Amino acid sequence: MNPMIRYIKGYVTIRLLGFSPERFLNMCNYRKIVIWNLESRNGTYECCMKLNDFWTIRPLAKKSRIHIKVVKKVGLPFFLYKNRKRKLSYFSVVVFFICLFTMSRFCWSIEFEGNQKYTDEVLMNFVHEQGYEQGIRLSKIQCENLEKLIRNEYNDINWVSAMIDGTKLVVKIKENTELLTIEEDTTNSCNLIANKSGKIISMITRQGVPMVSVGDEIEQGQLLVSGILQLKDDSQTVIKEELVRADADIIIERKINYENELDRAYKKRIYKKEKSQLFLKIFDYRFELFPIKKDLQQSEIISEEKQLKIFENFYLPFYYGKTQIKMYEEEDFLYTEEEIINRASEQLEYYYEKLRKLGVEIIENNVKMLVNEKTVVASGTITIREKIGIEQEIKIDENIEETTQEYEYN
Repeated sequence: MNPMIRYIKGYVTIRLLGFSPERFLNMCNYRKIVIWNLESRNGTYECCMKLNDFWTIRPLAKKSRIHIKVVKKVGLPFFLYKNRKRKLSYFSVVVFFICLFTMSRFCWSIEFEGNQKYTDEVLMNFVHEQGYEQGIRLSKIQCENLEKLIRNEYNDINWVSAMIDGTKLVVKIKENTELLTIEEDTTNSCNLIANKSGKIISMITRQGVPMVSVGDEIEQGQLLVSGILQLKDDSQTVIKEELVRADADIIIERKINYENELDRAYKKRIYKKEKSQLFLKIFDYRFELFPIKKDLQQSEIISEEKQLKIFENFYLPFYYGKTQIKMYEEEDFLYTEEEIINRASEQLEYYYEKLRKLGVEIIENNVKMLVNEKTVVASGTITIREKIGIEQEIKIDENIEETTQEYEYN
């Protein structure tokens, strides 16, 4: 801090000429006058001294019979005296600090941290709808209210913290990334029916009465496992029926049709020119420096924008950036036979990947590709194995109640 304090108060570099400069230095030391950067040059001494001490050394120079010559003047007092007639400059500095103080009372940046599922744009639009925008007074920002609004709007956000840091509003979010496990209700009785047609390859029954077996061909809607358990006596007469929740792992094998047609013609962008231009942005007003004339109607525009800040979190409503403009024309092309087959194969592999994510096992692929002048057609069948079975609620029949009541009566 010493160099800054010395500059504010002002100091001078002096040269000591005369009979006894050493005596002068000793007297300065005795009176605790601070001297630094003392150097010997051509039989004389040069040193630096504070401005307020400089006015007190005349009696010491007279007593030690030396002459003091000022070599250099440094500091704010000399600067102000030199520019004393430039009143407009001083006024501009005062206005600048007034504007800086005024802008420090507003929020000029909103930042989100910890969000993964929801993008910054989605959260920013919601915050703007609630009235929290760039340019709002810091005194009007209610952090607790904003936290409550975000939690009420998004159910999978379980923790929100909003805080003001400088002229920036920071919203920290913690999302619920764990999967919610819903306990199955085992109290209701139901049957298990087929939701797809095919041939049963594997069947493991945990609860209920199986109505089909391995190797059977089943149709959609067919009863697979019954949730009605029949209790019989020695004569195989049904004496009681109980309702349970049918549960089984049933895997079938079936064939699905696949068909996809791709056009060999496509449009390709041929880039002609690429230009860049700078821009400035004040609040919501944007000013382009050296505007570029677009020779072509079609163009790609990519903008990079940065916000000015004085300190780490003292943001200002001023932006600067660069816009890159790529002008192009679209021309018609045709895929070669090899390229169009590769594209069709990629889409077929993407279809396989979606099936695998659903737990489907692919057994056989009978898809063939036919290429002609305009299109390529990929068609055929795919043999797969998958788990089936959906629950169907059992409607209580009067016969079941009568059979149970009759057995209890006997």
